[in-house]
Amino acid sequence: ETTDLNVPAFPDDIPATLRRAANLMREQAESLRSAWQDRHAGAEWIFIAREIDRAANRIEKGLHHV
Repeated sequence: ETTDLNVPAFPDDIPATLRRAANLMREQAESLRSAWQDRHAGAEWIFIAREIDRAANRIEKGLHHV
């Protein structure tokens, strides 16, 4: 499955685009957990989603200081 996140038109759009990607990863992790009945399934996706959220936050903060 591929995800089209669209190319952000403006730098201010990048944090929201990253957050959409992180949310999709969390949804995939939940799907894996449900399908496999394993609470550890999808842990990698959750980790990556958290890192993407952190990056989005740093970018957003940085844009306000430019």
